Parts: sequence; structure tokens; C-alpha cells
Amino acid sequence: MGGPDPRGLSDAQPDLVRGVRAALDGHLAEGATLVVGVSGGPDSVALLHLLAAARPDLALVVGHVRHGLRDDAADAEAAMANAAVLGVPVEVLPVDVGEGEGPEDAARRSRLHALTSLAREVGAAGVALGHTADDQAETLLLRLARGTGLDGLSGMAVAVPRDGVLLLRPLLGLRRATVHTASDGWPTVADPTNAGDPDQRRGRARREAMPALGRLRPDAGDPVPALARLADLVGEDAALLAAVAAGDPAVARALSRPPHRHGRVVVVPDAGLDPRDAGHRALLRRRLRHAWTLLPLDGGGVPPLAHRPPPSARSVEEALGLAPGDHLTLPGGVMASRTAADLVLRDEARAGWPPVALPVGRPVTVPHLGLTYTLHRTPPAAERRSRVLAVAEPASGADGIVVRPRHADGERAIRRALQRHPAPLRDQVPVVAAADGSVLLVGGEVVSPPAPDGRALWIAVDGVPDADGGYPAAT
Repeated sequence: MGGPDPRGLSDAQPDLVRGVRAALDGHLAEGATLVVGVSGGPDSVALLHLLAAARPDLALVVGHVRHGLRDDAADAEAAMANAAVLGVPVEVLPVDVGEGEGPEDAARRSRLHALTSLAREVGAAGVALGHTADDQAETLLLRLARGTGLDGLSGMAVAVPRDGVLLLRPLLGLRRATVHTASDGWPTVADPTNAGDPDQRRGRARREAMPALGRLRPDAGDPVPALARLADLVGEDAALLAAVAAGDPAVARALSRPPHRHGRVVVVPDAGLDPRDAGHRALLRRRLRHAWTLLPLDGGGVPPLAHRPPPSARSVEEALGLAPGDHLTLPGGVMASRTAADLVLRDEARAGWPPVALPVGRPVTVPHLGLTYTLHRTPPAAERRSRVLAVAEPASGADGIVVRPRHADGERAIRRALQRHPAPLRDQVPVVAAADGSVLLVGGEVVSPPAPDGRALWIAVDGVPDADGGYPAAT
């Protein structure tokens, strides 16, 4: 069983312990058995102690694989010594390295087969491996060198099923140097092939390719975080393609309701998409970036924009992280708001649209809304009706009627009707009003009752209402 933490890692390295615990969340039930692959190197030794500190409820079993490719007696001694400190049983697993894409690949395949076989034998829920963010970056370079596709560029996953058990990499988001601080003072062995063996491709990637890549960066800095982020992003895109191929219902529903403009705002329907799901997160990110391109560049009483710079990765994450009812202003003056079912983008400087006069008998299209209004003194023929509403004729006469966005004047009279619309969209709900201030329609709702003597105007509205049948209409 996972015993006490003799080095006090929970106190000395609380961030590392919390990170490992978070990586395991949702993957291992209370009291589950977990095989830990311990080679005797500092990465796997740190993993063993961090697991014992992060999840003392787990029944840990150390699996130590002996490949027989070199004298590895010291490795086995280190693995057994660390297991003994924690009171964890050890299984030494000798293997015959078979064929593969070179000795490293063959050894990896043999190692995984041995560990997953042990997990099935002891009834373990999974196998924990000590790969770090540095290993992820090196893996990407090796796969690039052989011309991999999207799945290969996804790198290694924190959790992935393999041969009936779950492979877990709780250290994948952590740097190698940081992880090694959790193995300081414990018996470890450095693999000599990592230091200078010219036949080890991973070692060459570490010693030669990684520094060269760093020199190509604008800041000549460490390329590992960028490569790790690349693996994460490509992994999400690959998961999205897999979800599309499998007919994921939530993805299919989202694709049937693309982002669209509502007047001067852009609505991104995302109900049903779960940001915790990698494929859904990729789709949300791409939908938001597409919605950004739909924001208007002109109008609103300000000079038109020739180009709107795309949102940064940070802006996208902040917008996608909004809770219903929240909003924030992103760089460039774009406000992002969250409703129960949608994400709404609005350029604060270009939120309004000018009033449009509605003379009797002549159709008038309001381009910002994609709607065509026609005023009639008598009910129009049925075949001409898309939506026909009878309202009182205002005292000022029909010639003063306009379609406009809401504004402060008359706000009290229409507040109740506006409350039927999500707050971020209320500025775009079309209001039909008269020159004397009388409000006739708010969206599709009659505000002014019919006149007592029967004098009324019939307003025919042709257009495409939104998915809920309300206003404003999609362009």
C-alpha cells in the first residue's frame, strides 16, 4: 500500500504534489491499484515518491523492467531501494528486446508490454510512467524527423488506454529539472546512453536538435514549452477530427449552428460542447476565431477598420473560460459575453446601427439585421406574410416610423420585452418606434396595443429569425 511520505514532499514540494494529484483526477478511483514503472532514473524515482505523497490511498506496485542491453544491476538496486522506503512491492520484469524502429523503439515496446501485462496480472487500473514535458518535446522532434501526421504530432497523452489498462503520465506537464528536485537524496542511476551514445536518437535530439531549435526562436530561448504547447493543440485538433469521424452528437449539433452575425454582434452557439473534452475544446477555439472574423469593420460612427488583428491565444482562452452572465473586454476593444447557451462578441466602438425609416407600402431592408420591413394599412395577402403584426398607428402618422436599436429614450416601456433576450444581445434587438417616441414593436413582441377605433398598421417582417425563433435575425 502507499505508505507515508518520509521526505515530507507534501510540505517541501506542494506545487509538484498538487500537479500530480490534478493529473490523476478522474482517472483513478479511491484505493485503486497502480503499477509504477521505475527504471531507477531520477524521473521515475521522483514519480514514485510524488504518487505516494499525492495519492496515499493508492496501492502502488513497482514494475522494474530489465532489458539486458547493458549492465543494469545498479538500476534494479535503486528501484528496489526506493520501493522499500515506501513499503511498496516490487516486480522485476526481464524482457527480450524484439524488433522495432531501432533499439530505442524496440526497448520501449518491450517495456510497455511488460508493464501492462503486470498491471493485468495484479488487477491494476493503470500504469504510471515518468515522462516529462522535456520528453514530450523530444518525442515531437523524433516524430517530425520521420514525417509523422497529426496523431504523431499530438505527442504523448496524460492518459490513454493501452492493452486493457490506462497509461498515465502525471509528470507530462512538468519540466525535467523541476521533477528531479523530488528525487534529490534518494538512490538514482543515470542511464549512460542518455549522455553521449551516438546511436541513441533521443539523446541526439536532446543534445543537438533542441539547442539548435532554441537558437531559431526570436528570443533564442528554451523551445520545450512551445513544443509542449504544440503537442497539446495538435492533440485537441486530432481529437476533434476523431469526434467528427465518429459522429459525436454534440459536435454535429454545433456544426449545424455556425457562428453568425446579429446586427453588430457575433453569436457563437456552444451549448452541448464540453470544454473539458479535447475535441470539443478544439472546436470551441476554432469557432471563436472564426467569429472574430465576422465582427464588423465599419459603421457605428467611427472610422472603419482596414483589418482586425486576430485574437491572441490568451484572449481565446479567457473568452472560452467565461461563466454565464460574465463578460470581459479583450484587446482591440472587443467585448466577450457569455449567455446560457452562447458566447457573444461585440466591438464596443461599433455596437450600434443607425435608425432606418419605414414608409408605408414600400419594403425596406435593414442590412445590419438581414430583415425586410413593410408597413401596411390593411392586412397584406397571406402569401406576402412572413411575420405580420398589427400595432396601433401612432399619433404622428406612419411617416415617422423607424427601426432602431434600443437607447435610453423609452427604456422603461420596453424593458420587460428586452428582458426576454440575452443581455449581450439587447442592443441589437430591433425596436420599431414612431417619431413621437411611441414604441410599437420590440423584436417580435407588440408593445403598443391596437387603437380603440381600430386604426392600426400591419407590419410584415421578412427574414431569417435566429434558432430560437426570436430577433434579431442572422445575416
